[in-house]
Amino acid sequence: TDRTSDSETSDETTPTEPAEPEVAVARAAADAPVAPEGWAAGEECQVPALLQGNPNLTTFLEIAQAVQMADDFESNTGVTMLIPINGAFEAMDPAALQALRGDLPRLRNLMAAHFLMGTLRTSYLSEQEQVQTLSQQRDALTVTVEGESVRLGDANIVRADIECNGVIIH
Repeated sequence: TDRTSDSETSDETTPTEPAEPEVAVARAAADAPVAPEGWAAGEECQVPALLQGNPNLTTFLEIAQAVQMADDFESNTGVTMLIPINGAFEAMDPAALQALRGDLPRLRNLMAAHFLMGTLRTSYLSEQEQVQTLSQQRDALTVTVEGESVRLGDANIVRADIECNGVIIH
C-alpha cells in the first residue's frame, strides 16, 4: 500500500513497509541525465545542497549528519544513492525509530544500505536480479520490474536517475 499523500509522491521516495525506511524511487524514460529540481541541466549540484533544498528529504539528511556521513556526500562519486522521503521515516513505529537513532553503529549501517557501488541508472537496474548495497553485510536488494516500475527490495523507484556531482540518486 502507498503510505504517502499526493504531495509526497512528487518527490524521491514512497515507503512501502514501516519496519525500515526504504528508498522508493519512477523509472526514467531515457538514459539521459536528469537535472535535479532547482538546477539547470549541466549545472553542477552538490548532494548536501540538493537534500537541504528539498523539504521532503530533511530526515535523511538529518540522520546522515547524526552518523557523520553528510560530509562524505561531496567526496563520494561513482555511487548510487537511494534516498527515502520523510514519509518513509514517519511510517516507522516512533519507538523503533527513536531506538534506531540511539544506536549510531546500526543507524550508520542502515544509511550505508542506501548506497550502491557505481552510478546505476534504472535502465541498468531493471536488467539485474539483485544489487548489492554498501552496508557492512553487503545486503542484496532484489530488483523487480513490473511494466515501467522498478522496485528495489520493498521500495518502488518513483523518481529516478537524478545526476548530481558524479552520483546517481533515486
